[in-house]
Amino acid sequence: MLYLFVENDDKYRIEVCDKCRQYLKTIDLRKVTLSIVNDIDYEIENIITLHLDIIARDKGYANTGIQITQTV
Repeated sequence: MLYLFVENDDKYRIEVCDKCRQYLKTIDLRKVTLSIVNDIDYEIENIITLHLDIIARDKGYANTGIQITQTV
């Protein structure tokens, strides 16, 4: 699995698979204030990270729906 990210924004990244050409958006919880971890609204995060969808799709990856996951 490979990772794509935007420079100076290491809270979010895209995990990509070159074999199936799919991607997942992830949030690095180590970069999030602990008091809000349980209050993360993943639908809002999906909108906030639309630029990651554009990057992944421009590189030929697809996604099957809302798939933001947490990394710890």
